[in-house]
Amino acid sequence: MIPRAVFPTTLVLASGAFAFYSALLLFDGLAQGVALVVAALVFAGAGAWLFRVRAFRDLSTLVLVLSLALGAVGAASLLSGASLTYVWAAEAVVLFWLARRTVEIRFQVAAIVYLGLAVLHALTHE
Repeated sequence: MIPRAVFPTTLVLASGAFAFYSALLLFDGLAQGVALVVAALVFAGAGAWLFRVRAFRDLSTLVLVLSLALGAVGAASLLSGASLTYVWAAEAVVLFWLARRTVEIRFQVAAIVYLGLAVLHALTHE
């Protein structure tokens, strides 16, 4: 028997993959980055709405992680050089603040990933 939590998780992951693939397939260059950032904002709004309900905390974290992933790829598509490093570092700071405010360790993990991206980008491209 399939656990009940598998179905919403599968739908969320499939919707994120569909948004990513659609942006890559339909758009190119600047429009692709904008489409990915817009999709990230939609997922962030849904995740923030779900986060308010304690029963949906895990699902909201998954939606927010998809939002962060789409946002990271969208930012990389729109920006380059030092600007991208600053954006990823700023996202890490916001996530550290959010982790402290909501007492959710998962946001600290995401912040560490973004900080790692910023440091890696700074070391390899600057």
